[in-house]
Amino acid sequence: MAEMDYKLTYFNMKGLAEPIRMIFAVAGQKYEDVRIPREEWAQHKEKFEYGQLPVLEVGDKKLAQSNAITRFLAKKFNLGGADDWEAAKVDELADVMVDFRSEWRKYFMEKDPEKKEELKKTLIETTVPKYLGKVENIQKENGGDFLVGQKLTWIDIQYAHFLEMFEVTTGPEVTAAYPNLKKLQKAVFETPEIKEWIDKRPVTEF
Repeated sequence: MAEMDYKLTYFNMKGLAEPIRMIFAVAGQKYEDVRIPREEWAQHKEKFEYGQLPVLEVGDKKLAQSNAITRFLAKKFNLGGADDWEAAKVDELADVMVDFRSEWRKYFMEKDPEKKEELKKTLIETTVPKYLGKVENIQKENGGDFLVGQKLTWIDIQYAHFLEMFEVTTGPEVTAAYPNLKKLQKAVFETPEIKEWIDKRPVTEF
């Protein structure tokens, strides 16, 4: 495929698109990284089929939904697991991430300070142990640095990125009780191609 046949459109933030950008980095694949300013989103929204981002364009084809994009690229660049079983376990952990992220999003999007504090308490005391506690054990039992198998997969990238976003929004002390997930995050972020991307990517809060 020719250079720049890939075009990724998202906002000027890490968010749901950052694991996709990291996959491109690992693959050494050039792409067009289009970032729409939030204040301009209203004038662009109707151009996208579901009125949502990210969207990946491959030639004249378009693909929406972050997990669909990530799975597509992971399969293309051999980041989906060594066999069908590993691929299924990667998908399992991706679904766990969706559930966890939906709970975190309630806290993140809440505007009322009192309600937000209540949601944070529930998040830290109940939700985090429920989800991160289980994934922590999965990483430990797998051995090595990663969640599934002994090679980097797209789910490792997703969890490493989400841990970073989670720490930014709730505080780094929340993940301190999960050393195996921190080990995973370190391994992902120190992957040479990803480290190079992190060092040069635009600086954004989220």
